[in-house]
Amino acid sequence: MKSRKFRLSFNTILITVLFVSLVLFIVFCLSAAQNTEAKNSDIRYLTFSGTYTLSSDKMAEDIPPDRKIKIDYGFSETIKFRLHLHSPVHKGEKIHLFSDSAKITVCKNDEEIYSGGFDKDCPDIVSSAGKDWVEFISPSIEKADTLTITVTPRIKYLHQSYIQKFLNNIAVGSTYDLLADKLVRNLPHIVISMLIFTAGIILVIIMFSLRIMHSPAQLRDLSSGFVMICGGLSVFINYDYITLLIRNAFLVNIAEFTVHLFVLYFILLYLRIYTHGKTVKRASSYFLPIWSIIILIFFLSQVSGESDYINFSFNAISSAIILILFTLLFLIIDYRNTVSAQAKITIVSAVIILTASLAEIVIKIFTGDFIYSNFEAAVIIFSAIQLTEIMLIARKSIIQASRADKIERELLQSKVSIMLSQIQPHFLYNTLVVIRQLCDIDPKTAKEAITEFAGYLRGNLDSLTLNTTISFEKEMEHVENYISLEKKRFGDKIDIDYDIEAFDFNVPSLTIQTIVENAVRHGITKRKEGGTVKITTRENAYNYTVEIMDNGIGTELSKQSRTTEKDRSHVGIDNARKRIEIMCDGTLEISSTPNVGTTVLITIPKPFKY
Repeated sequence: MKSRKFRLSFNTILITVLFVSLVLFIVFCLSAAQNTEAKNSDIRYLTFSGTYTLSSDKMAEDIPPDRKIKIDYGFSETIKFRLHLHSPVHKGEKIHLFSDSAKITVCKNDEEIYSGGFDKDCPDIVSSAGKDWVEFISPSIEKADTLTITVTPRIKYLHQSYIQKFLNNIAVGSTYDLLADKLVRNLPHIVISMLIFTAGIILVIIMFSLRIMHSPAQLRDLSSGFVMICGGLSVFINYDYITLLIRNAFLVNIAEFTVHLFVLYFILLYLRIYTHGKTVKRASSYFLPIWSIIILIFFLSQVSGESDYINFSFNAISSAIILILFTLLFLIIDYRNTVSAQAKITIVSAVIILTASLAEIVIKIFTGDFIYSNFEAAVIIFSAIQLTEIMLIARKSIIQASRADKIERELLQSKVSIMLSQIQPHFLYNTLVVIRQLCDIDPKTAKEAITEFAGYLRGNLDSLTLNTTISFEKEMEHVENYISLEKKRFGDKIDIDYDIEAFDFNVPSLTIQTIVENAVRHGITKRKEGGTVKITTRENAYNYTVEIMDNGIGTELSKQSRTTEKDRSHVGIDNARKRIEIMCDGTLEISSTPNVGTTVLITIPKPFKY
């Protein structure tokens, strides 16, 4: 068994190393192809010298070599470039310009040759198609000609990053050549986004499959797949190439904004399970509905034409910042109160992706565009953690499936053992004697005892054919039948105390009854004065717990295996432990002290919930 575990671990490590090596090799080859093919591209980017004017009352300034023009927010509604090209543009060639919700006017020697931009193919429900490539057929433009380009943004300010991108992307060539050039330049970026997207699709499929197989899974694992899908799409929608690939800027821009909204939605859905403190959980439970309402308001306002996505984005960004900051605060609090190492790792991955999202929003505010590198790295880390976790779950499911036949045989054997350990001749004889005596002195109580005895026998016999768990409340009915019968024999020597706070869960039939019987027969009834059996149930974010405690004679657990007198009595306990492990993926732990008592703790993990 040890060598098999080592072999499985080695194979897992080997597969992971090979996969990472493959990804790195693909990225390396694509980078090499990018450097080679970019040199052979048929597209050419115009170089020029000239001046720019930010407003009509400002003097013209030279365009710096790095083309970084400093612009104060809200200062200029237009920017005008007067350029002299370093190489001519022949008549009939196509010139491409990048527009970010801006109107662009091009003049040759003060004669207009093109005008277009934010209102290009724009539906009535929006005021701008958003980011897009615009193009026009050029007349002959010589190096001596003055090319005047005026950029008027739809909003009241220009971003420095957009102006730099605009100047660096004045291109000449066919649309196909420009698309091919941009795709080659962004191939590593595209491959990474597609790997993240594909991994998310695979994760969602695996989680649905595990749910169908009734394997351990949680809502956060399903939602993490959707985070990866939306994250991959967010990274893939790059305006260097996307509006050249999909020639409808309105749909692309709407799709990008919608994907961004759902990235945060699925992150919040993923995180809701990890806020376990009462205050934190109560506050976080409001976040998801609030963001859902914001998404619905966006849909309604966009369809009705009351507010388009550009105007709506300012309110959405403010709301997103507030929600992310509060969520990060709650996660930090939850991290400090969390003991599970697995939960801490998942919380850290969530903090990383939320922090990266917040950084991208701040960058968007100050530069006018996302850079995606922070978010891309965070999504890769998040995806790696989630895929590792789901691989462990899938591996566990495969191992469990391979043991199915063995488990089935063990269950059949345990059912027979349960019958032998539970329906013991001396108990039947003693109970029937008590009932006979009651028939003479208290017929009414005798009838009650017969009913309870029938229920006890029915519960024991049903366990032989029952392949599923039963509700905790049903199991407690079996316990009460047994206790009631024993109290008729022992009277006040037997006391039962219930402290039930959790009851909405299932257990294998007769597991708790088995433990209670053991506590009565070999614990409290061995004491002259009798004793008490206490049953306590609790629940937390991950598990249900059942504690059965008695103040009987106790025992030394180390000597149990050598005690032949009690071998038969412990068959039921061993079978209860085995069935809890197999049917509930739970545990049964026993602690006992001579002359003090015995405590049995059953822990049952909470099941998958949608």
